[in-house]
Amino acid sequence: MGTIGGPHPQDEHDFEYYLNTPSGTVYVSLSADQADPQENIPNQEELKVEISTKDRFEYLSIPLTLGYQLGRGRLTGQLRAGLMANIGLAKEFTVNDVCFENNKFKPHGGKGVEVEAPAFNTLSFDYVLGAGAAYDLSPSWQISLMPSLTGSLTKKFDALFKDPSDYSLGVSMGLSYRF
Repeated sequence: MGTIGGPHPQDEHDFEYYLNTPSGTVYVSLSADQADPQENIPNQEELKVEISTKDRFEYLSIPLTLGYQLGRGRLTGQLRAGLMANIGLAKEFTVNDVCFENNKFKPHGGKGVEVEAPAFNTLSFDYVLGAGAAYDLSPSWQISLMPSLTGSLTKKFDALFKDPSDYSLGVSMGLSYRF
């Protein structure tokens, strides 16, 4: 016999929030069912869910740099500065796994997780600064090593709350042949 006029448990719960990812902010809509349909779960109950995602963005980067050589001889210093034009080719954002840490909930059979991936800017620009050394192995062959700093001038993704990483450090090593 059921109770009359008492609270009726809600079997399905909807959650909406923003998830910060390496590529920007993602809007997430998640539906969950109660593990025990007879339990009365308050509206303030935390979902405690872990979502693993995969971001994949492809860019064609075109460097527009100027270089300067310091000194003469077999060992020389090199400076490089310029811009990097990044042309967006493709984007992929998928949800790999959803794990409920609150045992009062279980994944909803029909809806599951819906995500709205961050906007993808098809053109962005970075600056590039580098300083290193080059060594002439022979009159035609040269080897070089150059640490560099790259920073964003424009965003690659639209982020609502936290911008993705704006700076990166790298090391370029090259072997060149002079004709």
